Amino acid sequence: MAEENKPPSRTHILHFRDGTIKRETGVLTTTDNWVTIEKDWGTDVSYNRDDITKFETESSCFIATAVYGDTNAPEVLTLRALRDEVLNESRLGRRVVDLYYSGLGEKAANFIEDHAQFTMPAIRKGLDFLVRKYESRKNPGYAV
Repeated sequence: MAEENKPPSRTHILHFRDGTIKRETGVLTTTDNWVTIEKDWGTDVSYNRDDITKFETESSCFIATAVYGDTNAPEVLTLRALRDEVLNESRLGRRVVDLYYSGLGEKAANFIEDHAQFTMPAIRKGLDFLVRKYESRKNPGYAV
């Protein structure tokens, strides 16, 4: 991958079936069978997906952080959980997450903050809807 098109490195947390948890920093890609992390110095580390029960990325939800104004806002934390617990569980969801973290999400957030703040209320409504739907699915007694 050309350096100028390479997504930024992030820290990824991998949870293994045997209870081991590893932190790897680099660019994460997934296939149906493998989770690969390309390290900054060009070395790849690959793990069989069957050995991993869960993986998550220590990263900001760029657009949600721009809209809610805080990387640790409750809604942002809920959207991270949705990413990690729902989207990362399907091939299509992983592709969406990979696309978002390839630089698209950060560029979109920067554009919104710099040139399109008028769109924030509409984006927030959409994100609030996702938060409510996810919370009501996760906690059946949650008021929608």
